[in-house]
Amino acid sequence: MFGYNNGIIKNVQLENLNIYSTVGDGGVYTGGVVAHNYGIVQNCSVDGTIKVIDDGVVAQYFYAGGVAGINTGTITNCYSQVEFDVKTDGEANVGGVAGANTNGGIIQNCYSSGNITAQGTYQTADIKTGGIVGHIESGQIKNCFATGDVSTASTYSYYGYVGGIVGKTNQTNCVLENNYRATEQSLVPTSPGTGVMVEINQEGTSISVSTIKTSNFIFNTLNWSSDVWEITNGNLPTLKVEV
Repeated sequence: MFGYNNGIIKNVQLENLNIYSTVGDGGVYTGGVVAHNYGIVQNCSVDGTIKVIDDGVVAQYFYAGGVAGINTGTITNCYSQVEFDVKTDGEANVGGVAGANTNGGIIQNCYSSGNITAQGTYQTADIKTGGIVGHIESGQIKNCFATGDVSTASTYSYYGYVGGIVGKTNQTNCVLENNYRATEQSLVPTSPGTGVMVEINQEGTSISVSTIKTSNFIFNTLNWSSDVWEITNGNLPTLKVEV
């Protein structure tokens, strides 16, 4: 929707989104709301599909997220119901909310329920996939949850990182607090090829989907605001139309 944001984006609701990107000689930033967020994104939701395929040039890179491709600002009170299909021979950072979080970026009070599938198509592939963020280099992820499956697949040797909340976490300058991943969530790589090195990131507390779909969990455990969110028990929360 937006190439970059250095201000405030709020109250955006996107349905049946369909993004198809190819990675050329360089890199691509793809996000449901914004490609690169430097500012504030709040009270937004995205439903749809994102498909990213490189053009066969080895060692390209891209960032793909349901809300933002890469976040260096603040994303708050947002959710993504985006299905991802990614194929690359280079570096991929793919997350339900943001592909990567860096430069002190903040993601809070957000969730993702879509499935993420990333496939390495050559031995140079380096794939980081997470339910909320593919790669957190620095910054904060707080009060978030993810329910969708996160998987990698390859017939080649490659490096892969999968996680219910984040795929790969830098050991310094990162704060991850009060995050949850669904017990039913699959984090196992599919059809790994010879030489595949996969690291499974267990960040986040495991909890059942049925528990997630309760007002007690949303408003008490996560401490989300009832002025912003609404929930009918048995369903995932949604944003109120006017906030």
